[in-house]
Amino acid sequence: MSKYDQALAKYNTDLNDEAIKATVAKIIEELKAGKVEYRLDKQNLIHCPLGKASFSEDKLEQNLDALMNAIVKARPQSLKGT
Repeated sequence: MSKYDQALAKYNTDLNDEAIKATVAKIIEELKAGKVEYRLDKQNLIHCPLGKASFSEDKLEQNLDALMNAIVKARPQSLKGT
């Protein structure tokens, strides 16, 4: 499944063609803008691709920084600790 298929799977498939086109356009804009998607399993391990094997070390570091920033930003303020 491509990342577009996964993003579309979250939406209702009974929409009309115009609504689907608008939804697809919105999803593509979000992904191109750098939206970071990750998931946690039962042990709270983070699952997220950082890049491809062909990426340079600098690009992988940038992706890791973007992931860490997204995780810190999504952290609830009510949690204790750092």
